[in-house]
Amino acid sequence: MRAAALVELGAELDTLTERMKRLPSTDPETFARADAICKVLRRGVEELKNGSLRPPPAAAGSSSDA
Repeated sequence: MRAAALVELGAELDTLTERMKRLPSTDPETFARADAICKVLRRGVEELKNGSLRPPPAAAGSSSDA
């Protein structure tokens, strides 16, 4: 079930990216940001499928005591 959900999520990200490219007047900066988000999500999906997902690096100065 998890693998099927990951495949579906990956396909939805691909569809979203293609639809963004076809928008008539997409602001280049907005498109670049949205595209970067899709790439990060797609990489996460691939890492989940491969079982190689690593936790994100800890933010500088963050504390788990908060």
